[in-house]
Amino acid sequence: MEKPSLEIGNSNWAIKEGELLGYNRVGNDYLPIPITMTRASLGTRVNPEGLVNYAEILGSEEVTDGGFPAGTTAWAVTDGTVTFNNEATFDINSKIRQNIFDIGKVYKFTYEVTENTGGMTLRFYNGAAYTFVDNSVGIHTVYLTATSNTYFYISTLSGTSLTLKSVSVKEATIDNLARVDYTDGTSSLLAEPQRTNDFTQSNDFANVYWSKSSSAIDTSIGTDGIQSNISTSPDGTINADRVNFLLQSDKDIGLAKSIGSSAGVTHSFSGYLKGEGSNIGKDVIIRVKRSSGGSYVAVNKTITLTSIWQRVELDPLTLVTDNIGVRIILSSNDATNCLVYGFQIEEGSYPTSYIPTSGSTVTRNQDIFTRDGIGSLINSTEGVLFVEIAFSDAGRLAILNSDASDDQVVLGFSGTVFCRIRENGANVVTQFVSSANQLNTYYKIAVKYKSGSSAIWVDGNETVVAGTFTLNDLSKILFISEGSRTYGKVKQLQVYKTTDIDLAALTS
Repeated sequence: MEKPSLEIGNSNWAIKEGELLGYNRVGNDYLPIPITMTRASLGTRVNPEGLVNYAEILGSEEVTDGGFPAGTTAWAVTDGTVTFNNEATFDINSKIRQNIFDIGKVYKFTYEVTENTGGMTLRFYNGAAYTFVDNSVGIHTVYLTATSNTYFYISTLSGTSLTLKSVSVKEATIDNLARVDYTDGTSSLLAEPQRTNDFTQSNDFANVYWSKSSSAIDTSIGTDGIQSNISTSPDGTINADRVNFLLQSDKDIGLAKSIGSSAGVTHSFSGYLKGEGSNIGKDVIIRVKRSSGGSYVAVNKTITLTSIWQRVELDPLTLVTDNIGVRIILSSNDATNCLVYGFQIEEGSYPTSYIPTSGSTVTRNQDIFTRDGIGSLINSTEGVLFVEIAFSDAGRLAILNSDASDDQVVLGFSGTVFCRIRENGANVVTQFVSSANQLNTYYKIAVKYKSGSSAIWVDGNETVVAGTFTLNDLSKILFISEGSRTYGKVKQLQVYKTTDIDLAALTS
């Protein structure tokens, strides 16, 4: 069968900053065709090991000795740990410091707090100012941008004592990186809209940000019923919390948080839950509520706890005119406790990948993929555009004319999968496939374009399309872009310069 003139994916992924690798196969050689990728923010995915982590490229270790003997002048160092004791004043000689920063670069800090008494505050210096970082017992990560070519400092304020272990600092490339996701065990390119996690403490449930009812949560255990950093979370570190329940009949109280919003805004919730020991097989309830004329309307889901982490997603909830806000509640049917991780509430009709927060809302920008100037790879007279995709929203992808997008060959989803061919800005072919009508379901879709002999194929089934046209100068692909949004998971995309393709085999 004819080889594609352009391929993306199909388990072959290569990513660097600002580019996703497409390729053209010539014999046994793969010729690279970079696809421009932009997303000026961090973004998470599920990696091949099944862990939730950031898409990032890390440099070598910058700290010359994470065990602290070098540059430590004020505190005792024992067996690779350093203990900070309370002092009235702090000067440059009382800090841990190493000269590692280059101005403008982003650095990833990983550190472990093994003990903290008296609530001692921990802070890192990035060349111009201190940033207060998570001081709770456990392994933590923070990203900072260097503001000068200078020292990295660690210091503390107030409290009694704090013990640190194994500080790591690495230069991190975090922007404009495509995300290959393995949620279902196979690789798919993740393409999502801009979203914001409106929970400002997404994974610190002992924080006062989260309210705990003394009649529903056993506040005698841990901090107000929350045991922090008690188990390994979906990101592979020990930062999952345990919620301890009191069994009671009022399911409208428990671990809770309200957020403000506006009338007519739709919200989606997601979060991770897991059972332990005797609580495996028992139930907890997640409820999202909105005010409605003085009473509450709720979306409920009962979750049976298992020994593995479940990402729980609730149906979207839209605020009404009184716009009091949205309230998320976790309570128990019969479980005495459960593990929790990564709660998220976002404006939108479906949940997206996890956006970690630690003190403020965080926004992940839209994924955008485009490539122009590839007229040699696209035949304007005839060809095939093929994609294996699970759409998460209405959208389209297209190969098109370089002149104001006048001529286009389009595949998309709008209630059902469809194809469209445009000539001089006018639709000359449009065909919907009513049987392919499910979001978040993978379809293999191909549109064969040739004047008088066009068709759309979905999962091995052909629908003939009538229409004659003349297309000119097809030289650009809008894979996912501002003007041609397609959100979902893409396993592969191919472009062919001929219609002499076994489309039944390709799409089956």
